[in-house]
Amino acid sequence: MFSELIGEIIRMVKSEIKRKHYVNLNKEFFMARDIFALLESNELSFMAKRVLKNNKKFFGNVVFLYAPLYVSNYCVNGCIYCGFKNSNLIKRRKLNYDEIRKEMLYLKKSGVEHVLILTGEDPENVGVEYLYNVIKIGKMFFKEVSLESYSLNEDDYKYLISAGLTGVTMYQETYCIEEYAELHPFGPKSDYKKRLNTIEHAIKAGVREINIGVLYGLCDPVFETIMLAYHMDYLLKTYPWIEYSVSFPRMKPAYNVKFDFEQVSDKELIHYILAFKLLFPRVHVNISTRENENFRNALVGVATKMSAGSSTNVGGYTIYKDEVKQFSTEDKRTIEEFIRYVKSRGYNPAMVNWV
Repeated sequence: MFSELIGEIIRMVKSEIKRKHYVNLNKEFFMARDIFALLESNELSFMAKRVLKNNKKFFGNVVFLYAPLYVSNYCVNGCIYCGFKNSNLIKRRKLNYDEIRKEMLYLKKSGVEHVLILTGEDPENVGVEYLYNVIKIGKMFFKEVSLESYSLNEDDYKYLISAGLTGVTMYQETYCIEEYAELHPFGPKSDYKKRLNTIEHAIKAGVREINIGVLYGLCDPVFETIMLAYHMDYLLKTYPWIEYSVSFPRMKPAYNVKFDFEQVSDKELIHYILAFKLLFPRVHVNISTRENENFRNALVGVATKMSAGSSTNVGGYTIYKDEVKQFSTEDKRTIEEFIRYVKSRGYNPAMVNWV
């Protein structure tokens, strides 16, 4: 498990990050240790050209699209940066199966074939059996169903796979151990290593697609990017048969959240993404509607997975449109509008990733 190596890797990174590094940007392959030099390089234009060339080679002109679907905002965690945190006195909802069908039908009619099911973290109110049924309903509408929920064990993931689960998204949120404890003061999510191990439980259970990431703004973004690179390097070497994606979300305003986030500029985030893509040319970069329209437009072709037309509140597409969101989104385009834009750039917006 990566959690068994995390202490040693963090010590190495904290020591190495203080030094100066160099890498030949023309070399054919990069190693994980090259992340230090790539993050110090100022040759962003050259790096971007190489990334686009690699993407053309491995993914063609395809940009894979998906839509999130929030089915519950019940949560027992105290994550201080989240609109769904337990201490927020908001209307708590869990969609019933008829409401879920209504939301899914809306997405299906919009052209969606890959849905990401999201919940707050509350195993009592949103148990594995409920998730199983949601996924099973999802497979009636969509070709791919992924899940972003609370940490489960290997047997639970096997059960969900039997319902049709394709992939799992699980952000570590931050690799900074001390900050992690401060940001997650109570609830099951406060267990750093348990969360870190979750991805491997899902892989061992048999999921085909994995998406990891950090929330930029919670800790030093350079450190986070380096740790993300070492985590991905470990996953690729240990479980090479999996289809991997990495998300690079920046923290956005959320209901009743007062937190002094680390600011990450557009240029800095693009730099992190380009460095990562040079290390891992076969790994998808996933950019969500957290980011604004102009930023996402600029990254079409660099990012090969993107959400579209997203709602981040429970039942937000057709039923409860005006209730509290988990976080704010900035790209307000509909799915149809985003598809038209992707096509206008000469890319093929694909709804299914035939892994």
